[in-house]
Amino acid sequence: MATTSLKFQIVETRLGGKPRFVARIPNPHNFDQAALVRKMVDLGTSVSRGEVESILALLQQAVIRVCSEGSTASLDGFVKFSPAIGGSFDSDKDGFQSPRNRVYVNATVSKIFKERFALSTSVERTTGTFKRPKVSEVTDNATDARNKTVTTGNIVTLSGEGLKFDVTKNEEFLHFVNDEDSNQHIAITKFQRRTDGELVFLMPKVEFSQGHFVVANAMNTATVRQERSKSVQVVA
Repeated sequence: MATTSLKFQIVETRLGGKPRFVARIPNPHNFDQAALVRKMVDLGTSVSRGEVESILALLQQAVIRVCSEGSTASLDGFVKFSPAIGGSFDSDKDGFQSPRNRVYVNATVSKIFKERFALSTSVERTTGTFKRPKVSEVTDNATDARNKTVTTGNIVTLSGEGLKFDVTKNEEFLHFVNDEDSNQHIAITKFQRRTDGELVFLMPKVEFSQGHFVVANAMNTATVRQERSKSVQVVA
């Protein structure tokens, strides 16, 4: 019986221009290997922490060796590791060329593990609400004066939750979108700060005077979601 619960919030996102409500796990904490080892020891075992660390290191080496030989490695009821080669080839006589081609490993969580996780996990909706992006401050580059008037060439601070996104992925972005024509927008790609709580950037020149900011990111899920700010006026 689970003694803790998986806390979640319900957030509003948009899919195809229509509102949609989905679950979000707020502020997930990552357990690195050292933390996982401590958790394993805390669960009760006669094996020492050093022995657990050695076994995990040996497991990694074994999986690398097995996959590099072209085989798969399975931990029963847990996960399966499979080697793969990425990239394209010009013909059936072509060869492996880096960086066009690369080797990597896929990890597939077993159906049994997923079922065990679902049976042993309870969920709890938290009272916290998702804060959509909002302009919290605009700093004048020339005078260092601060207000909330979005002005071309000044530094905008956008605050909220879960704002950080992967700039290397085209599907994740920060856009400033025209209120009257959503097809007209400008991408913001350079940041002075980019965290889950804040995006700080220089406001670019736009050809329209009123719009809203849209943040698209995966928020630790497999699906990219979009959140938009309230409408703001832009001063040239």
